[in-house]
Amino acid sequence: RRVLFRSLAAAASAVAAFAQANPAVPSSPASSAIAESLNLRFANGIVAVAEEKIITVADVMQYIGPLLPQLRTEARTEKEFQERLEQLQDSAIQDLVDRVLIVKEFRKDEKRQIPAHYVDNAIADEIAERFEGDRSKFLAFLKAKGQTQRDYRKEVEENIIFQYMQGQ
Repeated sequence: RRVLFRSLAAAASAVAAFAQANPAVPSSPASSAIAESLNLRFANGIVAVAEEKIITVADVMQYIGPLLPQLRTEARTEKEFQERLEQLQDSAIQDLVDRVLIVKEFRKDEKRQIPAHYVDNAIADEIAERFEGDRSKFLAFLKAKGQTQRDYRKEVEENIIFQYMQGQ
């Protein structure tokens, strides 16, 4: 158990270091301050562990990033902003954990599978829409994000699973 604990601690440290250096997280001064507040709440950079999947500060920042401008304009005081931000962070953490559990639930039934061509089509659509059909831009994006094509494919598949399960 000690060896397992040490291995998990080492892996958690590596993931935390990666998450804090992940360029996919918004890098404006406001988001840097928000990331700092998350880092204070979760000193090791790990927010939660759900079914052996580590949810990091970077994951939460990526999830709430698009919502921050609206939150900033709606809050009348800095205190109100901080309270709403903490609620948003907690909600995001719960959503990310739920997402992991929903995908796990889908995978319990071995009869349910996402056909490979669904994932291929989703990736092709993403390349066409976000990267103007330029695969080299897509690969540069993955490299900047520190993600392999295999990891990205798994992420896309999990997004499809999540959307399917939400529809159920």
